[in-house]
Amino acid sequence: MGLSLPEDWYVNPQVLGEFYERFKDTPKDEIKEFSFKQGLILGKIVIEQKGIKGDDEEHWPRF
Repeated sequence: MGLSLPEDWYVNPQVLGEFYERFKDTPKDEIKEFSFKQGLILGKIVIEQKGIKGDDEEHWPRF
């Protein structure tokens, strides 16, 4: 079971523009932390939806 992005996947330019406008004055470290947390949340959702189990589940971040 592998996860991959569709070949035609792209980042919507409008979304990028809105992200820039919203966060252009935010320090880069805050943006990195925000993006990292979003990635953890997305990863956890995928793991739960796919029913993936593992020995290291106790180390998952809690939200």
